[in-house]
Amino acid sequence: SIPAIVTSAIFTFINAWNEFMFALTFIQSETKMPLTVGLFSFVGRDDVQWNFLMGSALLSTIPVLVLFLLIHKHLVNQMMAGAIK
Repeated sequence: SIPAIVTSAIFTFINAWNEFMFALTFIQSETKMPLTVGLFSFVGRDDVQWNFLMGSALLSTIPVLVLFLLIHKHLVNQMMAGAIK
């Protein structure tokens, strides 16, 4: 049951990481806003601060990349083990 738990944890992490609409609508405090809403703050009405937006977007991918690199071997091994049965 460990592969199922890991898979559901990955999907939960991805959904929480990509949450934008509810966070933008319901969260009023700037200290509690997720990263996606913080990235949206660089998009203005008349202009976009591309340098800050792209730098922040690059830094925001680091936790996802680290998580992927840590679990990649385990996911591939579990998928192969399930396919060979």
